[in-house]
Amino acid sequence: MESEKKVFVNSVFYTINGMLQNCFSFILLPLYTAYLSTSDYGLVSIAENFLAVMSYLCAFSVYTAVTRFYVEYKDRPDVLKRFYGTVTVFVFASALAYGVFFTLFRGALTRIVFGGTAFYPVVFVCLIEIIFHCQRMIYESILQSWQRAGTYSVVSFTLFVLKVGLTVYFVVGRGMGALGIMLAAT
Repeated sequence: MESEKKVFVNSVFYTINGMLQNCFSFILLPLYTAYLSTSDYGLVSIAENFLAVMSYLCAFSVYTAVTRFYVEYKDRPDVLKRFYGTVTVFVFASALAYGVFFTLFRGALTRIVFGGTAFYPVVFVCLIEIIFHCQRMIYESILQSWQRAGTYSVVSFTLFVLKVGLTVYFVVGRGMGALGIMLAAT
């Protein structure tokens, strides 16, 4: 009975967290249409898709291993800590290596993926965002494997609110367009 209760409570946390974030994202649409040009909105969409693909390439889908090996190592905390440390350092180094690679070959990257957008600052900020995004995904996977839906929801929603606040500040207050949205996400 205890496990069913835990599944139910965790599901409620995840559902409420997801719904709140989707509602706030929907509320931001008028802001985007009022303050972003069509090309800015397109650039943000390209950057988000690039981030989604690169987060899996940089992390080699290790997020799923975090959950899988938690079950195996949960009774051996020293091995679990070493595993988490190894995953975190590996993904950080991988994202950094991809960032250096794409910086070296920035001409091809900006031409092929970003449609000729200037590398500095827009694409460069997107590459930095990959590093932080991958680290956050590992942390969230750890919280999920520990079945700490409350902590996960608080962290996730807090970061989301911070991102929304920074987006409004950069886009509306500073008039930074697509770059403002990418800076807020970083």
